[in-house]
Amino acid sequence: MNQIALENLKPRKQVGDAAIARARQTDDVVVGDEIVRERLSARVVHWSVALTFFLCLFTGLPIWTSYLGFLANLFGGLHVCRVLHPWVGVAFAAASVLMFAQWVKQMKLTPADRHFITPKGMLEYFEYRNEDADVGKYNGGQKMLFWAAALGAIALLLSGIVIWLPQPVGAVAGGHMRSSRTRSDTMGTMLHI
Repeated sequence: MNQIALENLKPRKQVGDAAIARARQTDDVVVGDEIVRERLSARVVHWSVALTFFLCLFTGLPIWTSYLGFLANLFGGLHVCRVLHPWVGVAFAAASVLMFAQWVKQMKLTPADRHFITPKGMLEYFEYRNEDADVGKYNGGQKMLFWAAALGAIALLLSGIVIWLPQPVGAVAGGHMRSSRTRSDTMGTMLHI
């Protein structure tokens, strides 16, 4: 862990504290009593993914079923949701690609991670009998969640393309694709949630 002593450092005008400046560029920096685990760009991308995901969810639900039509009022009506949803979906896909690129190196499964995700390893973890192997910044469960979220983002992107562009996709894949397009988006959403 990169630890930076703050006692001798004085913030200069318009430059900021050296530890905070370093925490914007690197991971695992101690700033005072806090550990900054992710650099600023990773936090911004992560929050962009979260924000666009929930915007897609709340604009997509009123389109999907009239029972949740009251959610459309949050955005100015159903017609606004129908315009916003695909474009926010594109922003979600772009932010997900950026997040994947930033974290993929850290998410490779190690032998300790593989043991962690076995039933025996999980039982040891839940019963607090494991040795807490040095798995790095993320454990096997967190790494599996990353890969599941990446697959869910791909499923949402592909299902969104099928719904947004039914004629080109239908011409390539045949007529049966149109009947299953809303089911694919629903399954992609459930996979991601």
